[in-house]
Amino acid sequence: VPKKTKIGILPFVIGFEEFLTVAETIFKNAERRGDLDKAYNKIIAAVFTSIENIALMNLKIPPDVVIMENFHQIYCFLSEMKINSLEDRKKEAHQQYSEHLNLYVTKYLGQPLE
Repeated sequence: VPKKTKIGILPFVIGFEEFLTVAETIFKNAERRGDLDKAYNKIIAAVFTSIENIALMNLKIPPDVVIMENFHQIYCFLSEMKINSLEDRKKEAHQQYSEHLNLYVTKYLGQPLE
């Protein structure tokens, strides 16, 4: 791992956003919308798991930062897209972001933000 490893938003998070944008453009009013929604949920579950796994890889960046940045990105994107079947995942992303922001602040600043 290079000395100045910079994680930021993970490439597969950006890829997921691009996929959702294209899929919504093409299949927005498709007859088989239920199948598309099921696929979205399977893909986003894999994205969430992958973010957590990468965060725990002992990189030089605190795991809370990796999780916080990526879940915030997903939350903001899902808020823009307004896909009904992903509302629960949007809430979960926001919860993960908030939780890890508080953990990071508490660990590195010594007290939670109020």
